[in-house]
Amino acid sequence: MHLMSISSELNSNEKWSETDVLKLAAAGESNTLHPIGKAILEAARAAKCSNVKADDGTFMEEPGSGAVASCGKKMVSVGTLEWVRRHGVAENPFIETEEFKNQSVVYVGIDGVLAGLIYVEDQIREDAAKSFLRSKDSNP
Repeated sequence: MHLMSISSELNSNEKWSETDVLKLAAAGESNTLHPIGKAILEAARAAKCSNVKADDGTFMEEPGSGAVASCGKKMVSVGTLEWVRRHGVAENPFIETEEFKNQSVVYVGIDGVLAGLIYVEDQIREDAAKSFLRSKDSNP
């Protein structure tokens, strides 16, 4: 298992807090097996978000694109920009910045509005880095 670092950016034109977006993204990913979805779930637990799950029978996932589910009275889509657009998001108010260039971007759509972005960055475990260095040093 490897670690992932998560940060986010919110749509300032909307009413959702960072906790709301993270909680609903986690709910939208609640049935996933994908490592990024699992990282979002872990981040929501660490942020002490209430345990929200997708409504029974509403979760749909497309590998490489994202997940969509109904969560309470909200329709949540989590994934690539193309994925959230296919699920009702029309506008992207976010501007890509250099700060997040080397991170994966997960778009979070809530009821057809792009509510926020979640940035995910792989972090190499310290023991994995040592293992890599050890094996590299032992090769002629």
